[in-house]
Amino acid sequence: MSQIYIHGIFADNGCIRFVDCAKNLGVWLEDNLSFKTHITKVASSCFKVIRDISKIKSFLTRDSLKTLVTSLILTKLDYCNVLYYKIGTNEINILQTVQNSAIRLVYGRFKYDRSSISHLFNEIHWLKIKERIVFKLCLIVQKCIWTYAPKYLQYLIVISKARTFKLVERKFSSIYGERAFSRASLKVWNNLSFHVRMEADTSEFKKLLKSYLMTDFHNFQCHINTH
Repeated sequence: MSQIYIHGIFADNGCIRFVDCAKNLGVWLEDNLSFKTHITKVASSCFKVIRDISKIKSFLTRDSLKTLVTSLILTKLDYCNVLYYKIGTNEINILQTVQNSAIRLVYGRFKYDRSSISHLFNEIHWLKIKERIVFKLCLIVQKCIWTYAPKYLQYLIVISKARTFKLVERKFSSIYGERAFSRASLKVWNNLSFHVRMEADTSEFKKLLKSYLMTDFHNFQCHINTH
């Protein structure tokens, strides 16, 4: 028996065609939520900005370059980046390549300079792509706990231990479930250092979280992967 392929549905005397990828609120969504299309477009847009800025970099100070890169490139990388939790390694590497190019631009490194730039991230105080994703997830949870976030997000947060601010983790049965906010955010939150979790002030929380991720992200990630 041959398979039947359905390419659309009829509604109000019109045919709505199914597509493999659609754009919503500036994000391209595929049927498998791989975000390959979206990340390709983000990378292309960022590289164009990098090329444009590089043409005028000789007229700008390093602080001015940093400001331009932060406002025109990092904002693109950070937009809806909680959706990138647990996506493919290739997609993360593409985004990291963009950020590496951006930091080389700020510090005047040549395009094909392959010397280590890890120390530059500490010097400029930037989180890398994976760290930025975790940062955003934890920040949303912190705002949910202290009722700064929308109600529909607060309902997904349940405190299991008020003394330690540990949260109830949700079970999941698929890779999509593992990436859902209700699961992913709680998993990263529960593995944060105690003194970071207990901070109520959002501004101070962001400072503590950023310092924690910059100094101990490797151990933090290893701990998450083993639980």
